[in-house]
Amino acid sequence: TYGQNYTGRLNSAFGQNWIGEFMYGLHKQTADTIPSASQANNSLILDNFAVLKNGAVLGVTDTTTFRTLGNPDSLRLAFVDGRGGGSLQRNYTRNGFGLISNQNRDRWETAARIQKIWGSHTLKFGFEYNENKYKLFTRSSGPARTIGGLPFPGGVRITNNFGACIATGATTAECPAGALTTSFNRLIANAQGPTGITTVTTNAALTAAQLSVNPILILSSVRVRDFTLNTGSGETKTKVESFYFQDDYKVTRNLQINLGGRWDYQQAEGTRSSYIKLNSFWDNFQPRIGFTWDFTGDGKSKFFMNYAKYLETPLPLDVNVRAGGDDIQLDYNANVSFLNAATGASVVANLGCLGCEATPVDAGLKPQTVNEFTVGFERQVGRNFTLGARGVYRAQGSVIEDGSFDDGDHYFLFNPGEPQAGNTEDLACNNPAIGCFGRARRYYRAVEFTATKRFSNNYQLIASYVFSSLIGNYEGLFRNDNGQTDPNITSLFDLPSLLGNTYGRLPNDRPHQFKLNGTYQTPFKLMLSGNFYAQSGIPFNALIPHPVYGNNEGFAVPRGTAVNPFTGSTRTPTTFQLDMGAYYPIKFGEKREFRLMFDWFNVTNTQRAVRQDETVRINSGIPGAGAIQFANSGFGYGTVFQFPSNFRLGAKFSF
Repeated sequence: TYGQNYTGRLNSAFGQNWIGEFMYGLHKQTADTIPSASQANNSLILDNFAVLKNGAVLGVTDTTTFRTLGNPDSLRLAFVDGRGGGSLQRNYTRNGFGLISNQNRDRWETAARIQKIWGSHTLKFGFEYNENKYKLFTRSSGPARTIGGLPFPGGVRITNNFGACIATGATTAECPAGALTTSFNRLIANAQGPTGITTVTTNAALTAAQLSVNPILILSSVRVRDFTLNTGSGETKTKVESFYFQDDYKVTRNLQINLGGRWDYQQAEGTRSSYIKLNSFWDNFQPRIGFTWDFTGDGKSKFFMNYAKYLETPLPLDVNVRAGGDDIQLDYNANVSFLNAATGASVVANLGCLGCEATPVDAGLKPQTVNEFTVGFERQVGRNFTLGARGVYRAQGSVIEDGSFDDGDHYFLFNPGEPQAGNTEDLACNNPAIGCFGRARRYYRAVEFTATKRFSNNYQLIASYVFSSLIGNYEGLFRNDNGQTDPNITSLFDLPSLLGNTYGRLPNDRPHQFKLNGTYQTPFKLMLSGNFYAQSGIPFNALIPHPVYGNNEGFAVPRGTAVNPFTGSTRTPTTFQLDMGAYYPIKFGEKREFRLMFDWFNVTNTQRAVRQDETVRINSGIPGAGAIQFANSGFGYGTVFQFPSNFRLGAKFSF
C-alpha cells in the first residue's frame, strides 16, 4: 500500500474586508493485497471448528459414507475424534491465502471559501467539489475449477462446516441437534465412525463447557464460494458538489448569533451507468443555528447553544461496487459433497449467484443525516483556570440501507421506516403479510464536565468526565457485532426477520469516560508529562445465527442485555491506562534545539479484555429451515488487546 498527496492553496485579502481561501488537492492511493507466489495458487480452506490436542490441531478423518443412504451426490461424511484431552477451536485455516485484491483509490477536490466583514456581521460562503474514484479487482486465491459440472471461474474459498458432539462414555455419544445424530449414526452403521462408539442420542441441552472439552466433530456441509469484484478497465465514481453560507452576527458586545446553511449534492456512478442521484434542494439542506452569550459581561464566561444537521458525504464507493451492478460483483455459492471440495465432488445445493444484479433505488431516496443539539457554559475561575459543562443530544435522521421483503430474492436501496406513497416500503407496510421495517434509530446523550488549567507556574492540567448513553437499533456504517464493513449496505435491514431484539445499548455505549492530561516543567528545564484514561466496558450480546444469513446475525435477547456467564456482567471490564513521559531540551541558539525523550506506556501494565466472544449459537452453513445448529448456552472468553507496559527512548533535533 502506498499513496501520493498533492495540495495547492492560496490565501489572500481583497481590500480591507474581504478574505479568500482557494484550495486544490489530489490523493492517489494503491492498496494491493497479494500473496507470495507459493500461496497464490492455493485455495483457502477453513474449518469452522477444529480440535486442539497436545498443542497440535487434529486432522480430519474422511470416509466413504454418504449422509443420504444410496445417494453419492449427498454429503460424504467426515469426522474429528477429539477424545482424550481435545479442546474445541473456531475458524481454523488449513491452507491457502483467501482474497487477492488490486485497488486504486483516487480523490481530487477543490474549494473556494470567502469571508467578508460587514459592520456587525461576518459573512462566510463558499463552494466545494470532490470526486472519488475506485478501481479494483478482487478474487480468491487458487485455480478456477468446475465441480459437478458447475463452473467457478475466479478461484474459490472453501469452508468445512462441522457440528460438535461429545462422548458420554466409552461407547456412547450425544449431539445437540437431530441432524448431527443422524449423520453420526450413519457412520456407525457403516463401521466408519470414531472407534468404540456404538450409540448416539440427541441432547439439545448440551452446554458450551461440555461441547468444548473432548469433542467429536461431524462434517455437516462444505461451502464453496467464488467471489469476485472487478471494475475492469473502468472505475466507479462518487461526486459531491457543496455550497454553504454563514452569518456570525454580533448583536451586542456580549451576544453573538450564528446562522447558516449547507447543501451537499451527490451522484454515484458505476463503470457504465449512473446509479444514485441525491440532488433535492430541501433533502440536502442542513441548517446551522446557535448563539454565544457572555452572561456576566466581563469576558470570562460564556453560555452557548447550537443545532446542526449533518449529511453523510460522500456515499462510500463500496455501494457502487456491491450494489450498483454493471457486472462488478459476482458471488457464486454452492454446497458440495466432499471434504475440502476434493476432486470428484458433486454439487449438493447450487445457491446461485448472490447479489449479482444491480440493487434498484427506491423512489424518493433521501441522503443519510444526523441531527445534533448542544448546550453548555464555561467560566474562568481565577487567572488561568476554566470550568465548563455541556450537554449533547445526537439523533439519527434518515438512513440509507438495502433491504428485501421476499427473504433475499430481490433487494432495493431505501430509507428504513420512511415509506412514501407508492414506493417499495409503502406497498409492504400496506400488506399485512409483510409489514414495515421501522426506522433506523441511534440516540447519543451525554453530559461532559471539563476543567482546564492553562500553562502557568510551570504546569498545566486538562481534565474531562463524560456521562453518556448510546442506544438504538442502528450502529452506523460499520457493524461491530458481525464485523461487516459494507457501509450503507449492511445486513441489518436486509430482512424483517433480522430485526428482532436489535434495539438496545449499541456496541460503543460507555456510560463513564475520564481523561486527565498534565505537564510540569522542573526548575532545571526537564519537562514531565502524564496521561490517565479510564472508560466503562462495552455492552455484552448473545449472538445467534439467522437461518438464511448465517452466524452472528441475530440477537437471542435484547441488544446489550446479555450476561456473560464467566464474569456475571452485562459489560466487558472497565479499562484504564496510565502513560508517562519526559523530555530534556538542549538549546543550540534561538532556532535550534536537541531533545532527549523518554516515554513509558501503560505504566501499571494493566491487561483487560476490551472485546469478548458474544457468539451463543452457530449455524452449520446449510441455508434454510433445515440448518443444523451448534447449540451453545455459554460464551467464550475475552480477547486482550490492551498492551503491556513498555518503554521508548529517543532523540530529536529541530530547527
